[in-house]
Amino acid sequence: MPDLVESCHSSATIKADIAAKFGFQPSVSVAGGAGDNAATAMGLQVEKPGDVFLSLGTSGVVFAVSDAYRPLPESALHTFCYTTPQTWHQMGVTLSATDCVNWLASTLDEEVSVLVDSVRHSRPGNVLFLPFLAGERTPYNDPDLRVTMTQIDHQTRRHDLVRAALEGVIFSLQESIDLMTKAGNLLKNYYLVGGGSRLSVPINQNMPQQLVRHDWEHCPSMRIFHLRAAANNSYRVPSWPVSMPINTRLI
Repeated sequence: MPDLVESCHSSATIKADIAAKFGFQPSVSVAGGAGDNAATAMGLQVEKPGDVFLSLGTSGVVFAVSDAYRPLPESALHTFCYTTPQTWHQMGVTLSATDCVNWLASTLDEEVSVLVDSVRHSRPGNVLFLPFLAGERTPYNDPDLRVTMTQIDHQTRRHDLVRAALEGVIFSLQESIDLMTKAGNLLKNYYLVGGGSRLSVPINQNMPQQLVRHDWEHCPSMRIFHLRAAANNSYRVPSWPVSMPINTRLI
């Protein structure tokens, strides 16, 4: 087995024949690297204990940086080393996030944008939606769970169904946030990324209010840059958004 190194440390330099084949400098370092969400967090500058990002894509992720190892195995929270030494992270996963809205759009034969926009005309109601299209990771860790939608009556309209689906996803993510707090983490700064972060409809007041939305389309390669720079001992925190064309705004 190869030696283990920190994510931000160099494990070796690129092999000479590979460097020659692709036109790389032979001094290029091979960093320890990171998983997709940890690398995303590093690219977003989610790096201090208490920093959190929420990713709303096909699945939903709550990712928090921690200053200590605080496992909570019965909750199906992931607890791992982070990309910088003596730092850890916890992660909760909702397997179906925007997938729930996409499924509903397909079922109702309507565009996602039209359905989401219709939520503006809805009010908090009684329809409940459990977002388990493909089982659930956190906190149930059960692949056999399936969607349930209840409390539908004669007064229920299409926008009520869409609102319920969105709320189901949000409450599922809130469960991960609650479990991270239960594990002893003090969560402070929230960042929202992913395709679902473009939704402009406020759904639920129970979610953290200080969310910052990043236009991720401008910086997908930055996660790779950070690990490479760290491995070459040249890492410094970039002064976003001043030096990068990232559109940052409070929602």
